Amino acid sequence: MRICELLLAVALGGCSLTVSNADRCESTAECRSAFGLGSACGDDGFCRPALPSPRCARTFPPNLLTEPETFRDAFVVGAIADESLETHRARQNAVQLAFSEARDQGGVEDRPVGVVFCTNEVDPTLDALDQRGATEAVTRYLIDELAVRAIVGPPSSDAASAAFAIASAADTLIVSPSATSPSLTALEPDATDAMPGLLWRTVPPDSLQGRVIAGDLEMRSVTRIALIVQESTYGTGLADVIEAHYSGTVQRYPFSTASGRNAAATDAGSGAHEEVVFISSQTSDASAFLLFAEAFAGYAEKNVFLTDAAHNLDLLTEAGAASALFPRVRGSAPAPLAGVTYDAFLASYRAEFGEDARSFSFSANAYDAAWLTLLGASWAALQEADLGGRSLARGLRHLSGGVPVTLGADALSLTRDRFRLGEAVDIEGASGALDYDAVLEETTAPVEIWTISTDASSFVSEYEVTP
Repeated sequence: MRICELLLAVALGGCSLTVSNADRCESTAECRSAFGLGSACGDDGFCRPALPSPRCARTFPPNLLTEPETFRDAFVVGAIADESLETHRARQNAVQLAFSEARDQGGVEDRPVGVVFCTNEVDPTLDALDQRGATEAVTRYLIDELAVRAIVGPPSSDAASAAFAIASAADTLIVSPSATSPSLTALEPDATDAMPGLLWRTVPPDSLQGRVIAGDLEMRSVTRIALIVQESTYGTGLADVIEAHYSGTVQRYPFSTASGRNAAATDAGSGAHEEVVFISSQTSDASAFLLFAEAFAGYAEKNVFLTDAAHNLDLLTEAGAASALFPRVRGSAPAPLAGVTYDAFLASYRAEFGEDARSFSFSANAYDAAWLTLLGASWAALQEADLGGRSLARGLRHLSGGVPVTLGADALSLTRDRFRLGEAVDIEGASGALDYDAVLEETTAPVEIWTISTDASSFVSEYEVTP
């Protein structure tokens, strides 16, 4: 085996592989084991340098893919977000923060740690893919080219579903910080220790949010609503919950394209509805809807209700020209976070990136999602035969009972002794207590009803509902 020649090819890109200096392979994992991170199994059955992807151009540490020998045994995850959005870039930063803390603690059982950051944004300068296609492309890249077995993200429920369809067939764990559709629960059978699930979230499903929205409408004596609903896993799932718990009159207006969204907004605005509930997994859809509604006479007397996907500063920036409508806008989202672990996360984030993470939705959830993959890997390294997705997931099932541990700068050292004994710990994350149900592998959290501040610069919490 001419390892040196292949390593030089991977690390420096200065020579090409030929049959004479490449080893046969059946999987990228075999090539990575032989030559280090950055070696992949080609279609011809021989190891070759992993191909670059313009959608996955950034790593942590920066030399992760250029020094294969250094990171031969590293625990590496992928992180998928729509990096055209400032909010999503902040979530990627939160993932990096967790891995930076883990690196400073010595990694996962003496293994280096790293992240490959990928974007699933729609960008014609990258390719002609829509968001689902981009999600599928980067998921395959992470698994097939880099042999990752854990992915933080994707952010939306539709994207998470698309990634899971690929990842589940490759023993790869998905941990989304913001995919909230109740329909994701049905993608896997009830979990057990022997067969844990591969789709996890650090945010609760929308089952509660839908009930809270219905309750808020009835509390305000709203009797007729329009539901403008993106035809998606997220949109349809949340709309179904609202309809099931709301006793008033509902008319649904589905859409799947920008022109369809405007047509639905026209029809809803022309109807005799007291309030219009707009549901989409894309902040850009909510922003475009507000701009449309502000200019359409049919919305002059109507209130608007938005959901958690719209609860970020990108909405206020993109829809700023519709600020005259903002006093009649309210919405729902996971309740504001609090506690020592959250405060420590905010301080660490500011020290690292110079920004206030409170401005970016689900950033704490992304931090927790990254830490879950790290702790799952720590468990697997000590108790399992490999670092595959099921092994990592089995570790996640040991994070909701036992000795209390807070995520952060000493989480690995605090959990290591317990994991070595096969015992569980009880994790307190930046997003709150991560108490997972043993069958559904889901958690719960309070939901808030919010409005927009009078200066249109921030969100104001009206009240919270605790499950």
